[in-house]
This record gives sequence, structure tokens and C-alpha cells, in this order.
Amino acid sequence: MRKYLFVTISLFLLSTGVCVVTLFNVNPLDASAPIVTSFFVFLLISIQSFAISLYLMFGKKGTSRIPVKTLLRRTFFLGVGFVGLLAMSSLNVLNLFSAATFVAAVLLSELFFTSRSRVTDLKNNEK
Repeated sequence: MRKYLFVTISLFLLSTGVCVVTLFNVNPLDASAPIVTSFFVFLLISIQSFAISLYLMFGKKGTSRIPVKTLLRRTFFLGVGFVGLLAMSSLNVLNLFSAATFVAAVLLSELFFTSRSRVTDLKNNEK
């Protein structure tokens, strides 16, 4: 687990560094689309690696750990939620209705994958 923790902390520091450099060297109001897109992608990677490293440092030890696929999926949806709201804010389309709709869509996506994994677990237990 220490190897995974080292990789996620390194990824977090690298992607946060790229975000900070982009923020200080580029005017966000005059930036081109590829620069803004790369900023949001690195911000997504930063949020996801930060959440994974927090779980690896402070999460439960032993057999009750969350599987890696589930952890990656949940942190991805967490990052997409934050970055999506920031992207809508930067495009000046964020209001209460659009934010609520977007958050509901992200939550429903997570519920879909959670219920799908439970159904497959039930089918495997019946065999």
C-alpha cells in the first residue's frame, strides 16, 4: 500500500503544480480553449489523487477496505462533480437549477454503478 500512496501523492503534487503554474501564468479570461481544458483535466487528476491518498492514509485497515475499482469510481465522480461545477461557473451558465441537475446526474450515475454491482453480486451468490 505504501507504493500506491507514494504514487498518488506524487501525482497529486505534480498535477497541483501544473494547475498553479497555469493559474499564475495565464489570464483565465483571455485563455484559449486547450489551456482551459488542460487546467480542468489537471484539476480533476489533482482532486482524484488527493481523495485516493486520503483514503489510503486514513482509511480502514484490514479486510473491510473498499475495492480499488470502487474507490477509483467514487473519487472520479467526486472530481467530476467539483470540476463540472467549476467549468459551468467559468462558462457563466451556473445557476441553482443547473447545479442541482448536474449534481443529481452525478449522484444517479454513482447509484447506477452501485446497484449494478449489487445485482451482479447477488447473481454470483445464487450460483
